[in-house]
Amino acid sequence: MEVINKHINKATIILMKRYHWMAKQSKSKNRDKIMSMCEKCIDTPDMYTDKMSRWLGFIQGVMYADGLISIKNERDRSRLLFHDAYLKSGIDIPESITV
Repeated sequence: MEVINKHINKATIILMKRYHWMAKQSKSKNRDKIMSMCEKCIDTPDMYTDKMSRWLGFIQGVMYADGLISIKNERDRSRLLFHDAYLKSGIDIPESITV
């Protein structure tokens, strides 16, 4: 069943705006694809949450591969956003793991 969680989508959109800005400043060969996917999520806040989450993971993977972000920094940055969204949604915060 497809679900739209406005709190998780809002947190994801905050990251998408950041990634859009970062891609725009970059010389990444994937710049246009990253920006396009970010724009679609930003412009469609009622996108199904699982789809938006998959897009976020794809964008983060591409940006990591292009050297634009680090996993540790993004994990630390996004953790607070998503923990807040989980609390507002009544979702238990998952246990953190060390990578």
